[in-house]
Amino acid sequence: MNLVIPIAIGVALTGTAPPEDVVKMDMRFDSTDCKVGETMRLFVTVDLKEGWTGSAGKVPNFILQVDAPACVEMQGPRVKGVRSLSRIGFLRPPEEKMMEGRETSFEFKLTKSPGADERFAVNLIGYATDAEQTDVWYVRRRMALPLAKGAKAARIDESPSKWGIGNELELGDKAVPFKLPQADGTNVDLSQYLGKKNIIVSTYRAFW
Repeated sequence: MNLVIPIAIGVALTGTAPPEDVVKMDMRFDSTDCKVGETMRLFVTVDLKEGWTGSAGKVPNFILQVDAPACVEMQGPRVKGVRSLSRIGFLRPPEEKMMEGRETSFEFKLTKSPGADERFAVNLIGYATDAEQTDVWYVRRRMALPLAKGAKAARIDESPSKWGIGNELELGDKAVPFKLPQADGTNVDLSQYLGKKNIIVSTYRAFW
């Protein structure tokens, strides 16, 4: 008997990435002069090539994840516990949002003067499909916008990211005992089934 633990939606892909010009992304602040103590907004704009969409059929909208610098405090309500998290689609506000249009904003407060190298980094993840919806492609973009006056957003290396990078198991590695949450919020201790059952970890993202 197999134990199946669902933890987030899988989409069957016909390719690993769409053509480079399909998704264009940009970032800007609502003010060119960041002042300590003021509340500001970071705007993230995503444009798709004509005929392409990021929300057709069963394909969910793009998700934006913000990696904020230490000199700012993200503004907005925070979820408390797994059950609250599940009610909003497993997004973690205020640093993570699902796009509802071309432009999405994040509110923040500057708590101290930023260092010369401090910046916002934004991770865009999701799926894009062509006009015929014959192909569905996984999309990932990563951009950064320094807090320095007059700075412009720039594409950055997409491999070094704090979102799930650097903790992967290699073939042959032995995983340490761990627990995973089920859809109802309860935890399953995998060590209880070690040597007794085959374990399948099924991941999905709750967009319903």
